[in-house]
Amino acid sequence: MRASIARLGSSTSSVLLSVLLLACSAEPDTAPTTKTDAAERSQTISVECKSDDAVDATVREEVETRARALLQDLREGRLDPLWEELHPQARNEGQREAFMEALRAMQQRSAMTPGESVVDRVHLVSIEGGSNDLAKAQCGAPDDPDRFTLLVNAGDEDVAVVILLSARGTVETATTIQLRKRGDRWRLLGIQVNPSRYRGKGAAAYEIAADVYMRERKVLVGYLLLGLAQTLSDRGAAVESALHDRIEEKIGAIQRDKLFERETGTWTLGDARFQIEDVSLVATGAEISPVIKYVSPQGLVKDLLDQDADALVEEVRRRFPELAKHFDAVVFEAYAESPKEPGRSYQAYRVVRYLDPTQRRG
Repeated sequence: MRASIARLGSSTSSVLLSVLLLACSAEPDTAPTTKTDAAERSQTISVECKSDDAVDATVREEVETRARALLQDLREGRLDPLWEELHPQARNEGQREAFMEALRAMQQRSAMTPGESVVDRVHLVSIEGGSNDLAKAQCGAPDDPDRFTLLVNAGDEDVAVVILLSARGTVETATTIQLRKRGDRWRLLGIQVNPSRYRGKGAAAYEIAADVYMRERKVLVGYLLLGLAQTLSDRGAAVESALHDRIEEKIGAIQRDKLFERETGTWTLGDARFQIEDVSLVATGAEISPVIKYVSPQGLVKDLLDQDADALVEEVRRRFPELAKHFDAVVFEAYAESPKEPGRSYQAYRVVRYLDPTQRRG
């Protein structure tokens, strides 16, 4: 069984597509491939990160104003200017269409919280020396629960990260905008729009709730709530908070738990055996739902899959009644065979069922 929560099942939900076109790597120990790369990496670079009030007031106002203007362009569908505003390091003509597609998805997410945004955090990373070297900077003291670790490929050009929060009702989104200064202008380096609250609660609240379920040995429920917490704490591949890192460590521990393996193994319902392949999350508008991927014992026949979903949701209600406190529905994704071969395309069929049995079928 392959279980994956990371980044809220981003491979299946276009609503949460993001783009972070930093020329950076999460593998800083990778050897340089050319003599030029080696020479660049041999240079001594100095990295300093300042956060929030420690940032010069004039600079802070400048990057906040720039970030707000870029978010407004996104909300109002002015996507071509966003492409033109990309820093040369981030612009690749071969990636333009993918960039635009991601922006369209982020525009949909931003439309859920159209009100005025407030600045959550501002980070300024000053880099001296180097050319295009990977720099890692910690913003915030080691005991600061809101500290961030930033990964950037840059040299002799400052990098700013501005996080804007926008809310409407119980829905809140965080827009993370990365800027890199070229000359006297801050150019766009990366942008991501992500939910930061779900049903009025943030990542820390869902982490605490998950810990309670884990102590009660309700492992799958705890796992999914940690997935919510992970999603709500996500600010991009190059901007990682201590909270986000801690949640990912807990998710990894659950994936190794024997009880979790048993809860997500093979379910026998009457004469049918359902091989559970994956448990994840997907966003649909303001709602987030668990996704249970399984191999259908009857093949991909629509009427039979509807019957499968009816039986499976009854089993979910019986095994995991606590899920109804946090989610409205479950998505059952059926495969004719186990989708284990990397790079291969598999046909799948999705059926939605409400956890509340009094509601109509999804």
